Amino acid sequence: MPQTTHSTPSFSVAVYPAQALSVCNGANFGDALSVAGDLMPDDIYALASPAPLLRLSLSAAGADGALTIAADTGTGQPGAALHVDCCITLMNPMGQTCDVLVLVELDGHQRIAQVYALPLVPLVEKDEYSLSRSTSKARAPVRLKWAAPHLPGAPISPWQMVPNAELKTCARAIGF
Repeated sequence: MPQTTHSTPSFSVAVYPAQALSVCNGANFGDALSVAGDLMPDDIYALASPAPLLRLSLSAAGADGALTIAADTGTGQPGAALHVDCCITLMNPMGQTCDVLVLVELDGHQRIAQVYALPLVPLVEKDEYSLSRSTSKARAPVRLKWAAPHLPGAPISPWQMVPNAELKTCARAIGF
């Protein structure tokens, strides 16, 4: 009887690299989106044009459900640990808000390798967004139970294929 191997199912989300969302006015002028400890309330961020949306494939590793970057990813180092650093709330000049999960990829030495922005609603290129709030979970490992219903390897966009309410439920489930 042939032996079968079981791989951890993966799912994909559309993210922006931190460099695509940078401060255009405020204390951190010129800096890219970063971790919670570096963020300043009322800094104004702008999404670059063109802003590259990247496919970040994730899989739950181990019994605790912590996320790692999957082998079929379009960005990041496969096998690297991934954490949600914080959830930020951005506000456009019209007063509309957008929650963004700040994801942090760690290298083999547990140092930050890359920061990603996962907006829960679409961001508009060149629009300016004021940082109104940052909620930190002190780099708690991501445990995303909402990924289970999705087909393994199926690309999902945070605003097109996954209901916004489901992503917000995900954010609440991990404490944001």
